[in-house]
Amino acid sequence: MGDRTKSALAVVGLCVLAVLVVELLARGAIFAEAHLFSAGVTEKKADLPAYKGADYDPKVLYRELAESDRIVYKPYVVWGRKPFNGTLININESGNRVTLNNSSQAETLQVWTMGGSSMWGYGAPDNQTIPSHLAGLLNLKWGVDTQVTNLGEIAYVSTQDVFALIRELQSGKRPDVVIFYNGYNDAVSANQGVNAPGGHFHEPIIRAKYERVLGPLVRSTGTFRLVDYLMRRTGVGRSRGTAPEGVPKVADQAADIWLENSGIVAALGASYGFAPVVMFQPALALDAKPLDESERRILDREVSKSESEVLRHMRSRIREQIADQDAYRHVYDLSDSFGGAATPIYLDAVHITGSANLLVAERMSAILRDELCRQTPANVSPPIKMQLASACAKPK
Repeated sequence: MGDRTKSALAVVGLCVLAVLVVELLARGAIFAEAHLFSAGVTEKKADLPAYKGADYDPKVLYRELAESDRIVYKPYVVWGRKPFNGTLININESGNRVTLNNSSQAETLQVWTMGGSSMWGYGAPDNQTIPSHLAGLLNLKWGVDTQVTNLGEIAYVSTQDVFALIRELQSGKRPDVVIFYNGYNDAVSANQGVNAPGGHFHEPIIRAKYERVLGPLVRSTGTFRLVDYLMRRTGVGRSRGTAPEGVPKVADQAADIWLENSGIVAALGASYGFAPVVMFQPALALDAKPLDESERRILDREVSKSESEVLRHMRSRIREQIADQDAYRHVYDLSDSFGGAATPIYLDAVHITGSANLLVAERMSAILRDELCRQTPANVSPPIKMQLASACAKPK
């Protein structure tokens, strides 16, 4: 072997060694930094004024939120969650957040709740999610034996909710009521330019696995992940959202998709005998409540101008479409739910405390009363029909 060949091999070997060293250092750095950053976020959120007076430790809650964040692939909806057992967060074998306050009777009103992380219960323990509060109101206040199933999942857009509903119906399960509580993720996804309005979160990453060979391999390296992580932390290369002139178009498309999905849910309800209720959710950028200093800081630092504009325009479009139209009589705007709340309730741009979830559940309960007292779902059993009739006869 000649000297030139030996030198060339030596250079190649050193280059390979250098790449391996950089990769190992990058993997170690991303692991350490991500854990330190995660701990910082946990500490920061757990200390928000909104948690003042909580009867549980918010630090435990956020630790379990991180521990339960174990994702699995699910057909059509793309992702779901693995089972998890904690003290404040529990996920059952079906991958659904556990709902408390349900009836143990054999004959019950079957209520399914669907949506993104707000319905799932991000920022709240099991007993203070919207479904758990709603179950308590229906069982204890209404006197109607009820089972509420929480089918919400973090980061789902409304189209994923529709597919999740279809998958449940395909399995032979039958609800009496299906509640959709969403809208925020549709707006944010549209604003971030994920393919086009109507797409789901993480779409570019998932698309790359099918459209490019080298892309997924490069993205899996520690070096790429460290660079990407640092860029996201510092804001370098971050999308600034929709340009002002594009807001009306993007927001209209997102609103129209959301409304079309509400129509699909209504059609499924007519076919399968359940009452559909679709609700546009609150968000900090939409809220008319008096803002606490911590909420004002979140709005200034965490909510982009384009996100706020898309949300507001989307809500205006939805309000225009559902006004005086029988086709949308099952659609409600809940974005103004906290106008009278003087205390801080927001944890970030959309998530709220467990006590604020109760306010949402109370409004849902009132809407559900109007819907069920107007027309009883087709599949409700005779004992539950009697309980509903008795509940409807009581003054509001």
